Amino acid sequence: MVSSNTYMFKIALAIMGEEYSPNMPLPTDVTAAGYALRNGLYQFGLGVSTGIDLPNEARGLSPQLTNPMNYLYLSIGQYDTYSALQLSQYMSTFAADGKRVQQHLAKEVRGSNANEKGPVLNSYGTNVLNTISITESEMTQIQQGFYDVFNTHDEARDMYGTGWDAYQNLEPKAAGKTGTAESFRDGDPVLNQTYLGYAPYDNPDMAFSIIFPTMPSTVPFFPAQFMGQDVIEKYYEILLPGAEPLLQL
Repeated sequence: MVSSNTYMFKIALAIMGEEYSPNMPLPTDVTAAGYALRNGLYQFGLGVSTGIDLPNEARGLSPQLTNPMNYLYLSIGQYDTYSALQLSQYMSTFAADGKRVQQHLAKEVRGSNANEKGPVLNSYGTNVLNTISITESEMTQIQQGFYDVFNTHDEARDMYGTGWDAYQNLEPKAAGKTGTAESFRDGDPVLNQTYLGYAPYDNPDMAFSIIFPTMPSTVPFFPAQFMGQDVIEKYYEILLPGAEPLLQL
């Protein structure tokens, strides 16, 4: 429900077979660990084609890992870059309990007819590209974390999910993840913000991704998350009545 770079750094070290200790030296060869980490991300559609029926899909940037700090930054999502479409597929994969589904622009293509729907010329069903190789309990734990990001206030520790402000009052309840990367533009500090989610959290039929780059670094500095709230509310206001689920699995 909260962000912890330290936690992810320790996970990255564990992938290398290393246990964290203060002032420890970092292994210089990160080739095998970097491959393992990226291969895990590929399963969710990050850094690979989503299968969208468009030409010249961008797959993001995956620079060479030339030193251990590159690898550690990769582990917290601040080295490789991904498209909004890839991030949407990533979130949809969790919504579909680990099934990565090919994305399409349309459900079907019909011929023209002046008075009624034309004949179906082509249709696009559900094509599962791959299934994530984790256990059911692991998937459930991740989904619970996504729920907590949007909905949980831990009163005992007075800690809020990083998306709690914008999403905790939504109906139906949503789940998701926030991301913030610090950067500079023209010498001024800015934030690159990312918001991903799906709804309803317990039986999803929609997912979204929002990338808001170079947000001025002010306090409070999370206004972009309310765009995700608006997306969810507008979806259910306009599209849900009588609509078929987007994920037919």
